Amino acid sequence: MIVRNLVELAGTERDVRGDGWRSRRLLRRDDGVKFSLHLTEIEAGTELELEYANHFEANYCIAGNGEVIEVASGKTQRISQRRKRRLTAPGQAPGQAISAWLAV
Repeated sequence: MIVRNLVELAGTERDVRGDGWRSRRLLRRDDGVKFSLHLTEIEAGTELELEYANHFEANYCIAGNGEVIEVASGKTQRISQRRKRRLTAPGQAPGQAISAWLAV
């Protein structure tokens, strides 16, 4: 079993940041698993366009609220395999999500 906590990840190569977001990589391929598990925080008003051509994606929102929008259709809907999507935190509060990717 792999046990990690957010404190030990802070400031390491597993603590990744960009404009309007932060992702802490709890599990990765180099841990000997075939999926990754991230805690992702998105600042309020942030919109990220993401594409994972070689992964399935699943998200569970644990704080705030957010939307997943299919880029091709503009519709808010479930995430589907191999499609670009836009992840937003449109309200006044930031959003947090736990994300897992499985390589295909």
